[in-house]
Amino acid sequence: MNSEKLKISWDDVNQTKVKEKVQQPEIRAKKQIALQNFSSNNASKINNFSSVVLGIAIFIGLGIMLVWFSSSKEASIEKKIPKEEKTAEKIWEQAISKVMDQDIELKKELQSISKDNSPSQVAGIIERYCHSLQKLDIADCPAKFKVALRHYINALKNFVEELQKLPNDPVEAVVMGFFNGLFRGEVDGGLGRLENNFKQAFSKVTTTWEELERVAAQYGVAK
Repeated sequence: MNSEKLKISWDDVNQTKVKEKVQQPEIRAKKQIALQNFSSNNASKINNFSSVVLGIAIFIGLGIMLVWFSSSKEASIEKKIPKEEKTAEKIWEQAISKVMDQDIELKKELQSISKDNSPSQVAGIIERYCHSLQKLDIADCPAKFKVALRHYINALKNFVEELQKLPNDPVEAVVMGFFNGLFRGEVDGGLGRLENNFKQAFSKVTTTWEELERVAAQYGVAK
C-alpha cells in the first residue's frame, strides 16, 4: 500500500511538472501580452503627456513672441515720436531765429530817431517798423511765438496812436492845451493825461517785447 501511495504521489508530481511545462508558454505569452499592453498604455500616456507639454510650450512661446512684438512696436513708436518732436522743435528754432535776425535789421531804422524828431515823425518811423514786422514770414513758427509777436505788434500800434496825439511844436501844444482845458476841463491842458497814456503805451511795448524774447528763449533762440 505504501508503494501504491508513493507511485500515485510520483505520478502526481510528474503530471504537475508536465502541466507546468505545458502552461509555461501560455503563461509567458500572457505575461508578454500584459507587458505589451502595459507598455502600450504607458506609451500612450507618455505621448499624451508629451502632446500636452508640447502644446503648453507652443502656447508659452507664442505668448512670449506676442509680448516681444508688442514691446518692439511700442519701442519703435516711442523712438519715432521723439524724433518727430525733435524735428519740429528744430524747425521752430530755425524759424524763430530767422524772425529775430530780421527784427534786428528792421530795428536799425529806429536808431535814426533823435530828440529833434517831432512826435509825428517818431510815430511814422515806428509805424513803418510795425508794418515790416507784419510782413515777416512766421508760418513755421510755433503758435506761442506767433501770439507773443502779435501782442508786441499791437502794443506798437497803440504806442503810435499815443504819439500821434502829442503836439509837434510849442504852438500846437498851446492850442491843444487851450481846447483840452475848455472842453475837457483839464487845468493842465491835458498834459498829465497825455503823459500818462504815453507812459502806459511805452510800458506795454517793453513788456510784450520781453515776453517775445522769453518765448524765443524757450525754443533755444537768444538774441
